[in-house]
Amino acid sequence: MKILVITPYLPYANAPHGGSAILFTLLRELVQSHQIFLATMYEPDEVAKLDEVKTLFELICAVPKRESALVAIQARRSSLGGYLKTLRTLLVSAAQYAATFFGIYARAYPDQKAFLQRTVQAIAAVQPDIIQIEYGYFCRLFARRLAPYGVTVGVAHDVEFKPALRMALAAKGLDRLAAWMRYAFIRRAELKAYRYVRKVYALSAFDAKLLRDAAPSLSVGVRRSSVDTPSFDVRTCHRENNMILFVGALYRPENLSAVHFLIREVMPIVWEKVPQAHVHLVGAGASHDFLQQVQGLPVVVHGYQERLADFYMRATLAVVPLFVGGGIIVKLLDALAYGVPTVASSIANEGVGAMPERDILIADDAMTFAQQILFLLHSPERRTLLSEHAYAFVRQAFNAQESAAQLIADYAALLVKS
Repeated sequence: MKILVITPYLPYANAPHGGSAILFTLLRELVQSHQIFLATMYEPDEVAKLDEVKTLFELICAVPKRESALVAIQARRSSLGGYLKTLRTLLVSAAQYAATFFGIYARAYPDQKAFLQRTVQAIAAVQPDIIQIEYGYFCRLFARRLAPYGVTVGVAHDVEFKPALRMALAAKGLDRLAAWMRYAFIRRAELKAYRYVRKVYALSAFDAKLLRDAAPSLSVGVRRSSVDTPSFDVRTCHRENNMILFVGALYRPENLSAVHFLIREVMPIVWEKVPQAHVHLVGAGASHDFLQQVQGLPVVVHGYQERLADFYMRATLAVVPLFVGGGIIVKLLDALAYGVPTVASSIANEGVGAMPERDILIADDAMTFAQQILFLLHSPERRTLLSEHAYAFVRQAFNAQESAAQLIADYAALLVKS
């Protein structure tokens, strides 16, 4: 089977973007018995990774992004502030909502337009059996235009209107009006775009149900995610004492919000009882202001690290206090795959589906987070049990071979119907 994968993020081993990391694991399995063609955009600093990708997949289109994600987010933060920023969001979202009535579901930048043009040319040469569009945003950009070229499927790494709704519910004042307008646009644009694919795949049963409830006419399935689980004995793994680990790019608003919650609200309670506890933050993009804020605290900022295994194998426990995102939270999945005892929010776990109190501990407010952390710091026996169950859970539920086999069977059924 010829499968053309279209993605905004370059998939490779240890990729910093969680979605591209789990996509790489799936594609590495699929390429064992099927032809995988890749059309991808990539960050300006990922040029060296292209050769690595070419050894595994047939790279038919690779277009650099006009700017890195870090630069883009920093520019948005500094462009406007306060009232003007809120007003701009409101007006832009209203205009985007109106554009959906003309079949425009996302704004395409010049680099994305060039990417689409080159991808269409590649489709004519490759003639794939399946055109697989990764991410809701790329579906909004390209699904309508690519639908005439073959059997097209979309992959919702996250149901985009879900975090948009949560942000709207949490906002206040004029920000609330702007957030609700943005939610209205995202919801309409996302659901309209998915009408142009034969089937849309969510990454969890939770998200699949959201899509079915929002648009019963859509054909919705679940594409099981997969992750590499190292081979080791969790009982003999040597972990440092009092090392609390958070992994995530610190320029992403959802991660930065999680870290502020951790440092400002949770850890003061923990440090009062265990002053020797130290937090390790692993991820790119920490601002100068943030580094100043944590100076003098038992907090270590490591920046981007390609080998996350070194940190997962050392950590006493991991924390994932996310309250906005969705889909599969890969930082949580990776922690469980390494058998790290983990405390996470309900939202972080909703796509992963680890069983509370068996595979993971759940907390949704600062006091409960602190209590769960203290419980694990003081209970090596409980940490060992959580570690064993977490490791076993990931090996069973996120198996790459089973995920790939299930997806190919689904694709075969779609081709028979076409």
